[in-house]
Amino acid sequence: MKSHYRYLAVAGIAALVSVGPTASVVPAHALTLLSTPSTAVCSILSPETVTPGVSLSPQTFAYDSGGETAQLTCLGAFKGFAVTGPGRYSEKGTLTGTCVQAVQGSGPGHFSLTIPTSGGSVHVEGDYTASTLGNVGTEKGTSISSTFQIIPTSGTCVTPVMSVLIVQQSIFQT
Repeated sequence: MKSHYRYLAVAGIAALVSVGPTASVVPAHALTLLSTPSTAVCSILSPETVTPGVSLSPQTFAYDSGGETAQLTCLGAFKGFAVTGPGRYSEKGTLTGTCVQAVQGSGPGHFSLTIPTSGGSVHVEGDYTASTLGNVGTEKGTSISSTFQIIPTSGTCVTPVMSVLIVQQSIFQT
């Protein structure tokens, strides 16, 4: 019986030596989580500026939330980790179009978000194409799919719309 314990002890030490002190042992379920795309469904409230403003004349203009200042509330996971609280979101881009109760047009954009998860704070960025018709629109990109409503907070279309509130529902794949 004694030799059996000695064999187990030697085998255990050999296993530790072969792994080495700098290697990390990751459970199989964690590797599955990291290799499987994660999905989060989010609501976003994003005050944004519009430069030079949107009017009845067709033009290209920029929109910008001014950094990760928008409120982000999600259910699901980012990069394999469950969301544990509210996060912050930003977006900026350009649209070409006119003002018809809000804006009509399409153009490129970029988003950035940071959200707390069970694995710590997760940061995600990506590009999308925005398309709008009236005061509603979509954003489509590799990791984002959104619908949104545009609510002007300054300007009326007769006078240029200089700021808006974006009320957005997004699905993120990370």
